[in-house]
Amino acid sequence: MKPIIPFALLGALLVGAAQAASTTPVGYLTVDIAANGDTYISPSLVEATVFASASSASPSGGSTITFSGSVPTGLDTTYVLEITSGTSEGWWSTVTSSTATSITVNDAFPAGLPANTQVSVRKHSTLKTFLGLNAPGLIPFTGTGNADQVQVLNPVTQSVTIYSWVTAEDWGAAEGVWMKTSDSSDGSNTIIEPGSAVKIKRFGGALSFVATGTVKVTKTQVDIFPNFNWVGTPAAAGSTLNGLQFNTQLTEYTGESANYDELQILRPAQNVDTYVAADFAPLTMMKFSDSSNAGTEPFKEGTGAVVRRLGATPASTITYPATVVGQ
Repeated sequence: MKPIIPFALLGALLVGAAQAASTTPVGYLTVDIAANGDTYISPSLVEATVFASASSASPSGGSTITFSGSVPTGLDTTYVLEITSGTSEGWWSTVTSSTATSITVNDAFPAGLPANTQVSVRKHSTLKTFLGLNAPGLIPFTGTGNADQVQVLNPVTQSVTIYSWVTAEDWGAAEGVWMKTSDSSDGSNTIIEPGSAVKIKRFGGALSFVATGTVKVTKTQVDIFPNFNWVGTPAAAGSTLNGLQFNTQLTEYTGESANYDELQILRPAQNVDTYVAADFAPLTMMKFSDSSNAGTEPFKEGTGAVVRRLGATPASTITYPATVVGQ
């Protein structure tokens, strides 16, 4: 396997490609926010693994997976379990509970899993773990003027929830919070699901901030629903549209059917470039405006985009490839 080129976000990466599958390299990356407009960003780095093991029996047919022991007890919905081996690698579900020998998740496991299915468990990314205590320096909510917004899309309902930063002084607590503006509740622990993005609505100049975390070295499955989906990249060094395998997994544009997917990338100048999967023999991502081959178009780490599912294509999943870390 070809290792990724070393990148500035890895402060001290000491693992080789042969070790990549069993390590948890840590790093940092810079996330940019455009001035006076919208920006899609994503936590390309994830939280550290707290448990990894192979199941003692096939978990298929239910939502509970068993182990010989050593499971952290008290795991809850702030954690995510992910399959890290086999044909279902990248499948994930939110944890609901755990015992010393089992973990129960929110969804039924895929069919046909073997008894030794490898899984890992980590904390979900949240607004607070990604954005910190307003690491970007967004304009806080004070009750007057325009506060910058962090928007989270529910692709199932197509509804958007808005959050804004409230300082410790205005919140009346030890530290500030990401407040849900519809009811003024603390939304700091709002989950950013694996492979998804959030939208920043900025009312000031351009910003950038440093995000830290663990480099993800396994595949990532993402649900794609009809209409709009905000997707991010788990590739800590960035990738390309074909490199993330949009070309083989998005619904193909043929020019004859209304059922296809658009990948929309919002630029800092607030113009949108639209791409589709097209049969150039082989399939590649094509820029819709001029029909040019866009397979090598960059998808930068820390950024997000919109997948718009048009027509009558039902919900499905796409799976991002694993990142291979080299020296």
